[in-house]
Amino acid sequence: MKTRRFCPMCGRPVCKSMQKKNPFRCYNCEKDFNSRVVLRIKDLPKVKKRQRIAYRNECQHGDYPHGFKRPYPKNKNFIGNNNIHQDKYNIANLIPLNGSYHLKHGVRQYDVDKANRYVSLIEGSRSSKHPRNGDIIRLTTRHGDYYHEAHLEGLDDCGFEVCEQPYVPFIYPSGDKNGIRCNTSGGGWLHIPPKALKYVGKEEKEFCDWGWNGACGGGAVHFKAEVSVWEYIQPNALYGKFSTKEWRRIRLDKHSEENWKKDGYLYSGSGLAFRNQEELDEFMKLYKGTIFQGVWDNSFIVWCYYEIQVGVSQEEWNRLPYPETKKHTKIHPDDKRHILYSYFFNKNIY
Repeated sequence: MKTRRFCPMCGRPVCKSMQKKNPFRCYNCEKDFNSRVVLRIKDLPKVKKRQRIAYRNECQHGDYPHGFKRPYPKNKNFIGNNNIHQDKYNIANLIPLNGSYHLKHGVRQYDVDKANRYVSLIEGSRSSKHPRNGDIIRLTTRHGDYYHEAHLEGLDDCGFEVCEQPYVPFIYPSGDKNGIRCNTSGGGWLHIPPKALKYVGKEEKEFCDWGWNGACGGGAVHFKAEVSVWEYIQPNALYGKFSTKEWRRIRLDKHSEENWKKDGYLYSGSGLAFRNQEELDEFMKLYKGTIFQGVWDNSFIVWCYYEIQVGVSQEEWNRLPYPETKKHTKIHPDDKRHILYSYFFNKNIY
């Protein structure tokens, strides 16, 4: 309901409250205000000033800068608030996640209580509308690299700071909507525009913090909490639809004529070598490959099917309806998953 009143703290429009003494509610600041405190249309310069300050502070604290045109939504937009695992862990089920820690220090009730508080804090602050610190990113870079569990560290002036291959992040409580702040090692790092992420679901993720013995060798307690999962595909892809999520990538170097005559191989790279152009063309046809020019003049990027080798018995070999290759294997391509199954006869299987 529009009230034509504004929050004196963040400048956002406020809603009607159920309280008589404080009839206006700002769901962003989670506070109720009386009619003497809230700002009105005549106070528009003050409103604009509050909004600028709020926007700057939220960006600096790693919070998502919500809009200022409409009232901030109620907590029903947040996932996990109605299903928080208050007692997810006890000593018995926390030990399997902390084997080395338990041997050195011993899991105590202090660690269990800390883990349960963090689980409640993390899952209670997750959102299906806006990313939060510690969420998971399904990341595909413009170079075709796919990372299934990239880590969202936080929001700064350049956008969301994301780690492609993170270690288990250390966390500590935060006073804003993120619930936590993170301190993560790993690489590499990149920035993602705040509104470019697409929500795809929820998934458990592992976090850690120092246990009862404080900061010391092997003194971190690990636990898992459910977070939001987002997807981001960098624009201007260098190789079109190809990425390591569904395709095998091979980097090849083409040797000079002198080295070719010396070593006997025209192409090599990624554990493969081809004596001549005919061998490469045969490989490309068999594995349904596509070749791109690399960074250097003599380098190439090949995208093709993955190979899975399967050993079978003589009886199974005879029943396979697939054609036999020169390497005495039978192949069967899975075009949906981009996998080439290569069956070979194994004498040890009866």
